Amino acid sequence: AEGLPSPAEASARIERTLTTIKASGVVALLRAKGDPEVAVARGVELVQMGCSAIEVTLDSADWARTLSRLRQVLPAHVAVGVGTVMDDTVGEIRRAADLGADFALSPIDPIGFVEECGRRGVLA
Repeated sequence: AEGLPSPAEASARIERTLTTIKASGVVALLRAKGDPEVAVARGVELVQMGCSAIEVTLDSADWARTLSRLRQVLPAHVAVGVGTVMDDTVGEIRRAADLGADFALSPIDPIGFVEECGRRGVLA
């Protein structure tokens, strides 16, 4: 499909993300209740303190803007992903992947979630 990485590229991207998260030892969660720029500033501070994996929860205010901005301002070696994926249509995964998410977590494991993440090079 147009815009999707090759299977080899997707697999390599997933492996890089997994390595980053394992090395980090912790994934910091950002749940923005107001201005997304406040969450972005917290994300920058976390990276400055040594964090290399950050999750934006999809129940955050304007999660897409927060994710997009973090991907813009953080170094490429930082894994930025999404959590609290509750959409059972995998539409949120497509959007998050398009915005640069490296990983995605869901407490409900929607049908097609893992497969869609894999196709897009997003660690599930």
